[in-house]
Amino acid sequence: MKKFYILIITGITIIINCAQAQTNVSGGIYSNTSWTQANSPYIVTDTVVVFPGVTLTIQPGVTVKFNNGMRIELRQSGLIAIGTLTDSISFTSNSPSPTVGIWNSIYLNGENMSSKFNYCTFQYANYGINLSPTLYSSISDSLIIKNCNFNFNNWGVYFIGYEGMTWSYTGIAFIDSCNFKNNLNYGMILTELVSATINNCYFSNNGTGLQSGGNHSQINNCIFNSNQTGLIPTYTAANNCSFKYNQTGIKSSSENRIKNCTIDSNSVLGISANGDSVVNCYIRYNGEGIQTAVSVILGNIIEHNTGDNIQDESFNLNGFAIISGNTIRYGSIGIVDNLGAFTITKNIIENNTLGITLNNKNSTITCNRICNNTTYDIKYTSNGNINATHNFWCTPDSASTRAVIYDGYDNINYGLINFMPIDSTCSPATAVNEIISNDLINIYPNPTKGVFNVQMSKFENAQMEIYNVLGERINRQIIKSQNQQIDLSATPDGVYFMKIKNEQGVATKKIILSH
Repeated sequence: MKKFYILIITGITIIINCAQAQTNVSGGIYSNTSWTQANSPYIVTDTVVVFPGVTLTIQPGVTVKFNNGMRIELRQSGLIAIGTLTDSISFTSNSPSPTVGIWNSIYLNGENMSSKFNYCTFQYANYGINLSPTLYSSISDSLIIKNCNFNFNNWGVYFIGYEGMTWSYTGIAFIDSCNFKNNLNYGMILTELVSATINNCYFSNNGTGLQSGGNHSQINNCIFNSNQTGLIPTYTAANNCSFKYNQTGIKSSSENRIKNCTIDSNSVLGISANGDSVVNCYIRYNGEGIQTAVSVILGNIIEHNTGDNIQDESFNLNGFAIISGNTIRYGSIGIVDNLGAFTITKNIIENNTLGITLNNKNSTITCNRICNNTTYDIKYTSNGNINATHNFWCTPDSASTRAVIYDGYDNINYGLINFMPIDSTCSPATAVNEIISNDLINIYPNPTKGVFNVQMSKFENAQMEIYNVLGERINRQIIKSQNQQIDLSATPDGVYFMKIKNEQGVATKKIILSH
C-alpha cells in the first residue's frame, strides 16, 4: 500500500507523494520558501501567490508543472530561479498533451523587489514571464533573465500596460543569452516604460521576435531569424544584430538607432524606417530594402534587393530623409522618392534597373556617383524644373549624361533636370559621421508650446531649417551659438523636423508643437 504524508503550512498546502515524488502546491506563500530538487516536480494545481516581501527560491534541477490556466503570482515579492548548465529549471504544462498557452504565467506583480532567472525553460504558457500591472501600479522590479529558453508560448516575455492606465515602471530588465523560439505571438514584448538591455539573444520562428517599447533600450548582438517580423522597436538602439529570413526584418515605430546590423534575405522587407537613423548596415537580398518616411540613412551597403533598394513610404504626407554615404546597387530601383524632401548626397548609385525615381521637386540631389543603371540613371516625373548639379555620371560628356536622364525632354508633361555642372571631383560614399547626426543636439522643452532651446556642440554657424510633415520649409536661420532659442509660437500644432547642417555634416531632430 502506498503511503501519503500531508504537511500543512499556513496558507499553503503541500502534498508529498513519496511513491511518485511529486509536490502539489497552491495558495499563499507568506515566508521565504525554497522548492528543492528532492521534492520535484512541483505541480501548481491552483494559483500560487507569493506575498509582499517574501522570496521564493527554486533550486537547480526543479521542474514546475502547471495545471491548465494556473499561474504563480509574485505580489511585490521576488522569485529566484537560478539553474545551471547541467541542472536547468523547467516551467511547463502538467497536461499529457500540452498546447500553446495552456497554462497562464509567472506573473511579476512586483514593487521594490528583484527577480532572477538563469538556465530556465518556459514552455506552453500564455505568458512565460508576465509583467502586466494593474491600474495605478508602481513597478520597480529589477529583473535579470539569463540563459533561458522560451518555446511554444503565446508570449515568451510580456511586459505591457493598458491603454489609459496610470502606472510607472522605473526598473531595468537585463536579458542575456536567451532563446525565443516558436512563440505564437511574440518572443518578447516590452512596454515603452521598460528600460531593457538585451544581449546575445536568439529569436526564431515567432510571430514577432521582439517588440521593444522604448525608454532608450539597448539590443546588442542578437539574431532574428525566420520570424514573421524580426523586430518592432521604438526609442531603441540595435547594434551588431542580424535579421535574416524573416518576412520583415525591422518594422520601426519611431526614433531608433540601427547600427552595424546585417539585414539579409527577408522575404517582404528589410527595414521600415520612421524617424530612425540607419548607420553602417548591410541591407541586401530582401524583397524591398528600406522603406522610409522620416529617417537618416548613412554609410550603408544596400544591394541586391528584389524590389527597390530605398523606397519613400510617405504616400500621403511628404517624407523627410537624409541619404548619405551609401552604396546603393543591384536593385530594381536605387531610390524611389515619391513625395519626400530628401537630401541625397555622397552616395554611389549604380547597376540598378533604374537609379533614382523622383516624383517631386522638393529634394536635393548632389555630389553622388550615379551611373551604369540599366534604363535611366534618374527619372523625373513631376512639374517644375529641379537641380541635380555637381553629380558625377561616370562621364564628363553632357550629351551622354542627357541620354541617361528621363525628364521633360522625354515627356512634355514633366519638368526638366538641370544636371550641369558635372562634378567628377565629388567624393561619394563618404558617410557623414553618425555621431553628429543626433547625439550632440538637444531640444528642450520638447514637446513645446512654441518657444524652445536648441543646445548643441560642433554646430556653431550652422544653417538650421525646419520642415512640416509635407516637406514644406517653414523656418530657416543661422545657428550662432551652442544654446539658441527658437520661437515657433505662430506655427500651428503638429510634428516638425529640424535639419541642421554645416561643413561637418547634417543632423535632424523631431519637434512636437502643442500650444
